[in-house]
Amino acid sequence: MKQTAPDPLAFFGQIKWLDGRDLLDTIEPYRREFLRRALYTFRDDGSPLYNLVLSGRGKTNNKTTDLVLASFYRLLAWDSPNGNDIKILANDLEQSGDDLQLAKKLVAANPRLSKEVAVLQRGIRRKDNRGEIRILPAQDALGSHGKTSSMNGFDEVHGYRTWDIFEALAPDPTRVDALTWITSYDTIYNSPGVPLFDMKARGCCWR
Repeated sequence: MKQTAPDPLAFFGQIKWLDGRDLLDTIEPYRREFLRRALYTFRDDGSPLYNLVLSGRGKTNNKTTDLVLASFYRLLAWDSPNGNDIKILANDLEQSGDDLQLAKKLVAANPRLSKEVAVLQRGIRRKDNRGEIRILPAQDALGSHGKTSSMNGFDEVHGYRTWDIFEALAPDPTRVDALTWITSYDTIYNSPGVPLFDMKARGCCWR
C-alpha cells in the first residue's frame, strides 16, 4: 500500500493546544522525533515499518497526550481503505474518563477538528462515518474481540500480569497498517510472561 497521509508533524502543525498555543510549540524535540518515527516510517513497499510502539516514560511526561495525538492522526489523516476505527484501552473507568476528556478538550479548542468530528459519550466519531476513537476501560474491551481497527492504544499497562487483553485485541492480520500503541511507566513485575518485561526484552521503541 502506498500511503498518501501527510507527515504527522504537518498534521499536528494545524492544531492548537488547550490553551491556544500552537500544538507543536508544546511538543519537545524528542517527542516530535518519536511521534514521527512511530507513525511515519515505511518499508520499501510503502507499508508502515512499525506495527507495535511502546512509549515508556515516567509519570506526567505526556504519554497519554501522545497516545491521543497519534489517535487523532490515525483517525483523520491516515489513508486506510479498511476504515479508521481506533480503540484506546485505559486501566479503569476513571482513567478512561481522563483520556476521553483530553480528546474532547482538543476538539473544543480546535475548530478544524470540530468540523470533522462529532463528540460522543464514549468517543469521537468522524462525521463521514469513516471511523471513530472509542475509549474504554480495559475490562469492557473484550466485547471488541474480532473487530478490525486501524489502531489499538493501551494506556498505562504497568500492572498487567498477562498478555490476555493483548491477545483478545490482536491486530487484524489482513491489515498491513494495523498499529498497536502502548504507553506506560515501568512495571515492578520483572519476569518473563509479563507484557512490559517481554516487550523491553524485544526492544520495542522504549523511550
